Amino acid sequence: MAAQLPYPYPDELLYSVFSRYFAYFPPESSSGATSTVVGRRWCSVGFGSELDRIAENTRNTWGMASHEIVEQHTLLPYYGAFLEPSDYLERVRKMCSPGEKVQGVGSSVARFHLHDTMRYCPVCVSEDLVEFGETYWRRGHQLTGVTICTVHDQILFACEATKHSKRAAFHDATQRVSLGGSECVSFTGPERRLATEISKRCIAVLSGECNKWTKYEIGLDYTQAAREQGFNFGKDKTDTNFLADSFMKFFGEKLLLKINFNFGYGGRKPFRNGGSKSPLTNVLVQMFLEQHVEDGGFKGFLAETPLYGWKCPNPRANHPDNFRVPHVVRRKSRLGYDYFHAKCSCGFGFAFHKALDEDPLMPDVSATSHWSLFHQKEARKLFEKYLSVRAVACAMKISHRTASKLISCERSKFKLSPEQIEKLRRHWERHPSLATYQVLLKHDREWMLEAGERQKVIGQLPVPTTRDSDLASEIRAAITRTRQRGGEVTMDTLSHEIGFQLVLNHLDDYPLSQAEVLAVCPIPPRSQGRGKGAKTAATSQSGSGSKSR
Repeated sequence: MAAQLPYPYPDELLYSVFSRYFAYFPPESSSGATSTVVGRRWCSVGFGSELDRIAENTRNTWGMASHEIVEQHTLLPYYGAFLEPSDYLERVRKMCSPGEKVQGVGSSVARFHLHDTMRYCPVCVSEDLVEFGETYWRRGHQLTGVTICTVHDQILFACEATKHSKRAAFHDATQRVSLGGSECVSFTGPERRLATEISKRCIAVLSGECNKWTKYEIGLDYTQAAREQGFNFGKDKTDTNFLADSFMKFFGEKLLLKINFNFGYGGRKPFRNGGSKSPLTNVLVQMFLEQHVEDGGFKGFLAETPLYGWKCPNPRANHPDNFRVPHVVRRKSRLGYDYFHAKCSCGFGFAFHKALDEDPLMPDVSATSHWSLFHQKEARKLFEKYLSVRAVACAMKISHRTASKLISCERSKFKLSPEQIEKLRRHWERHPSLATYQVLLKHDREWMLEAGERQKVIGQLPVPTTRDSDLASEIRAAITRTRQRGGEVTMDTLSHEIGFQLVLNHLDDYPLSQAEVLAVCPIPPRSQGRGKGAKTAATSQSGSGSKSR
């Protein structure tokens, strides 16, 4: 009887083919007829069973192999898109082989996501009735996350046919659609745009289209992309709480509920090493990572490289609409957090880590490092009007101390003058030290980063590693002077002769100097091994020595 099954339409569910057959030839006993045609007393809506037998019986009419039926007329290509290859092939084998238990083929990957009712596009139905005289259930309309027909940009309708009715029940699309239906969901304007993109991406997954995310264990790539966009905690950790909050804010909780996304089931899993197996979850994460930066004003930045595209948050400078801050860099705080530091040509310097909600290109200032001349002029103007520093502070929304400094044009005590910076540069070139490095990195960062490529500070030694031979010569001379006076050569006496403190741990990158020191000041045996192990070894050695004597 399977040979009499109607030829499947493009993208038609295998379940829909059976439903059309039973609409043509209504059986007296539905369960008996199902066993004869399907091979079992029930039929899954999205997944098939004993497809080898169906392919063999329909070879002359359909001309498809069993694996082709799986790929073209079931939902496994969608719900199994992110499974391990061996797991996917095992499910195909169970669907094709006779006598296999197929109850768990789709339930383990789709049970949290399937909606209850069958869905259709009214425009598609009208075109089908004109062309074929009937309509059918399309695979793409039954996917979780698909709420809009991507062909006609029409919200899908839901009918009374349910997916979880009696096992032997078959709902013919033509008969059910004739009873009418209603839109499965309603969207606002922004929600409609996101829902359309989600639907298109879900259909692309069903069709097997590849993109840059098509990769096994994609969770690692998701995590790396999230860190590059600032969702990191320190160097190697992902701030999953901040990431989950931003994810929810990007899509909106209402939209996620409307598309039947279970956040509790698939929320943080995609950002773990194994990733999520849910296709809808992967689609949403990919959209978030690709569009969040652009919509939020981030333009695909890299660490410590200039960024362009940000507006200046200083309204007093009266910049034109097309003006952009010329110098913006991404930095890392001492605690490991990423942030942006910008310095505008108007003189306003500030730090931020995100954009304003109302303007994705306007920085949300978190700290101010430099005030512009426009701020000083406004502060003076307000002071002449109100004759009160407190009034100026309230009007400009700044602290009392900052307002007083702007009015008096007082330079910050933490800001170094050009003469002081030049003095530090000369000192660094002669005697580089860690303290000088930190001060220059704060007040003259660009010059310091450029100079840091030529010189290196190790520990507390004020000598660059390139002068290792000079330092070794000074150590030899200090040893000679100490021995001529009849003194004992120690680390303290060498430090006194050289003029700065010598520490063995700081000589690891000074091999010549380290060899000179170790020749006269060898490491004591007790420093080579500590604790119970060293004490036990020493005891055993003394014991063995006494026995030998």
